[in-house]
Amino acid sequence: MMRFLQIGAVLLSTIALSCGQETSHAIQGAGGASDTGGASDTGGASDTGGMSDTGGVSDTGGVSDTGGVSDTGGVWGAGGTTGSGPATSTGGAPFAGGATPRGGTTAGAGGTLGGGGIARGGSSGATISGGAGGRTRTGGSGGRATSGGVPAAGGASSAGGATGSGGASTSGGTTASGGAAPPLADCATAPLRTSGTVHYFCSTGGGDSNDGLSPSTPKASWSAAISTFNSMPAGDTVALCRGGSWTGSSISVCNPKCLASSTCDFRDYGTGDLPVITYNGSSYLFPVNKNGHDEGYRWWNIHVENVSGKEIDWIFANDVSDVDICNTEVHGGNLAIQDAGGVSGQARNNRFTVRNSAFSNMLGDALLVGSSNFTVDQNVFTNVGNASTCSAGAVFCHTIYFGEEDIGPRSEADGMETQNLRITNNTITMDSTVTCGSEMIHIAGRQNNGLVENNYMLAVNSPTNSCEGIQASASGYSTAAWFRAMTYRRNRIFLLASSGPSQVGISLDGHGTVASDVNGQSVYTLNQAVPPAIVADNIIVIGGKYPGGIIYQANTSAASPPGDVTSGIITYNNSIYFLNAQSGSVGITTNWSKGSGDSYVIQNNAIYTPSAACITNQQGYLAGRNTPNYCRTAGGATNGLSSDALGAIWTDAANGNFSLPAGSPLVGAGDPTNFDPYAISPTQVTWAASDLPEARTAPIDIGAVSSH
Repeated sequence: MMRFLQIGAVLLSTIALSCGQETSHAIQGAGGASDTGGASDTGGASDTGGMSDTGGVSDTGGVSDTGGVSDTGGVWGAGGTTGSGPATSTGGAPFAGGATPRGGTTAGAGGTLGGGGIARGGSSGATISGGAGGRTRTGGSGGRATSGGVPAAGGASSAGGATGSGGASTSGGTTASGGAAPPLADCATAPLRTSGTVHYFCSTGGGDSNDGLSPSTPKASWSAAISTFNSMPAGDTVALCRGGSWTGSSISVCNPKCLASSTCDFRDYGTGDLPVITYNGSSYLFPVNKNGHDEGYRWWNIHVENVSGKEIDWIFANDVSDVDICNTEVHGGNLAIQDAGGVSGQARNNRFTVRNSAFSNMLGDALLVGSSNFTVDQNVFTNVGNASTCSAGAVFCHTIYFGEEDIGPRSEADGMETQNLRITNNTITMDSTVTCGSEMIHIAGRQNNGLVENNYMLAVNSPTNSCEGIQASASGYSTAAWFRAMTYRRNRIFLLASSGPSQVGISLDGHGTVASDVNGQSVYTLNQAVPPAIVADNIIVIGGKYPGGIIYQANTSAASPPGDVTSGIITYNNSIYFLNAQSGSVGITTNWSKGSGDSYVIQNNAIYTPSAACITNQQGYLAGRNTPNYCRTAGGATNGLSSDALGAIWTDAANGNFSLPAGSPLVGAGDPTNFDPYAISPTQVTWAASDLPEARTAPIDIGAVSSH
């Protein structure tokens, strides 16, 4: 029976099969996504579920993987080669250092994966040398040394979330407030569970005639491993030996015995390199798409090496919930994870966590997902969404594409919207060997209560298409779309190409606080029942042609009415710096396309530009809520704008340091009443996944970084 999910304007078809059946897939283009709009919403993700509905794993054990940022390369680093693969993005313009993919784009001396550095451990641009808690590819057999990361002490066994240490927690963020997004616990060094039976498999020294019940008597084959996983009781584990390697094949994964409170685990054991699964095919490696409910699956500490570029490694469809993918590496292939929903009358997918994992050199998206309570935390994405390789239209030219499950007819009251999206603490880099193909993070459809916080995004090359950091857009949908109670906070977005098509930091549409609209764009009434979107404390650097820092557009959904009119967005304490700008460029605009609404709040933002406008289309503000903001043009004081020297505004913006020097005109110049309660600390000049927001205190500064 064929199932369909609409993500953007693309239909993804899956086939529901019985356990253990070989699978196939098809991807059908339905006109592609226009990707012309942008949308945002406000409020933090509530994320109270965890891997079970008992509140998730307590975050009391501190932040794991805390050492995964190396500050040894200065603010941006000079590139730095990790392992024996070629260095990338070394030197050149400011910010040109940054993440090294797995050995660069070509195989180096370190074995099949190139022997180079995996961008897991360092900060975006900060030497990427593994950091104190990162994983460094050192060559030979792929060279995965899992020496980093603090044991997941916060994830106490059966403390909520999936049983076992290091379980995923999705409790971060305060509902409708943005909250803080503490990084989730890592699983890199989490021990095997002492409950349940461990079924051991090793490609070297194992044999399927063994009982597989101890490390000294492991089974061996891939088919036996999947068969065991599909039949074992809840709480059991299939464990692959570190240093082992398997040739994967597409066999349906389904075990109705597994539970969110007593998961079925597929993971590693022993010491050495992660177990490697090499997959060469045009189907799914782990298809979880049978008819009926599945729950309670965890994939931990494995490496998937795709060969043909056609692979999709995970597919989840037809009522799957409580899935945790942690410390998993995926290299190559088409898509890593596809969350394909289900059909009308069937429960939707729910509660997924992808954390502490690394995705590199993929031809399409790393994540093509859309379920409620989906958390993406502390992952590293390197060279994903390359314009020269992405296939099947623009919807596959992102790093993360977050849509919605489109199941049957929909109306305003049917409840069919995606809730509690959480994209936090991730690194997304595109070095000089690839070109940005579209938005790095794209959000679409009908969203409520989402949080996009503390992500680092870097693109170096001139794009062949428009390149954007974050876009949330209703365009491409034939049904009403909206983005409600969404927050975009403390992200650092660096689009550094000096030429090529447009570059935009954050582009939003359909983020409404309006109760109604007449003829699509005429009457805007503030709706107090819908919390406004929040765009705050972001640092945005734009290098190229016709760019925009933050752009709010009309809702261009094809539906009638199209959904929420873009209006009422709160824009606080952002720092926007243009390396180059041309006529038509703009720092912040509330009406990039005809049909945007009113009731905007734009305060305490700092903008520096050589020639662009600072803030345009200044109509439709709440009374008195369009000042103060700071605008500096390189040509000097014109139209009442500031003529301060760049170095007097920020310590070293040209090299990514947006802290405030003594005497900066931004210090204490903010509105003392209306400001974002969070800030980037002056001690957080170099980004880290473990960064938490600092409480903003008086006197209130303008811009993202607080002086105190």
